[in-house]
Amino acid sequence: MFANYAPPGWLGPIFQGSFLLLPFLIWRLGSSVGRAANGYFALLYIWLSLAPNIQWMEKYGLVILTSHLVTVGIVALLWIVDTVQVRNQWSLKRVSLWRYWVIPLAALAFFFPAGPSGEPSFGVKSLLYGYGIQYCPTTPAVLALLTLIYPKVNRPLFIVLSLTGVIYGLLNVSAPFLMPGYTLWLAFLHIPLLSLSAYGLVLAFAIHRREDTQVGSPRSPAGS
Repeated sequence: MFANYAPPGWLGPIFQGSFLLLPFLIWRLGSSVGRAANGYFALLYIWLSLAPNIQWMEKYGLVILTSHLVTVGIVALLWIVDTVQVRNQWSLKRVSLWRYWVIPLAALAFFFPAGPSGEPSFGVKSLLYGYGIQYCPTTPAVLALLTLIYPKVNRPLFIVLSLTGVIYGLLNVSAPFLMPGYTLWLAFLHIPLLSLSAYGLVLAFAIHRREDTQVGSPRSPAGS
């Protein structure tokens, strides 16, 4: 993503309002909004793959960050596929209480309280208009929703989204030691991306493997 990428400020409140409405609709209507939810996320990641990674620069002309575009584009493609197949079974009812630990981290990333220079900023303007639609603040919130409905998720999509989150999370958390001017506060705000993505991989592999082992293990004879 270009360092000077700044999405239109007016998109911030529209995006945040629609995103915050989505969990309520899923809780209220369940799987009947599954295709619409997947389509929403497909459009979101199409934007995240294109807008931050294609830019016209006066000195170089059209510049495309191919690696970022392809990486996020794969996530967008998987969301498009699931819009057709609807393998994510959206339902937030009967979710164990302990699984909601992801919400505070997701909220921290989602509102991303940072000013233009990477300093802490908790003003209303910063929270609503600051960073708009970007990959690192948005993905933890998406992952949080997916972890709440796990294991009823599109597993390839869940794994790819978690894996890319771990990669970008590691890069940004370590950025103060690699990039002059990258603040510790910005690194701290990327901890939700790293931690929730790592949690997603644990769910996808460790718990999935345990479930497979339990299913594949021979049953003991009755009365033994």
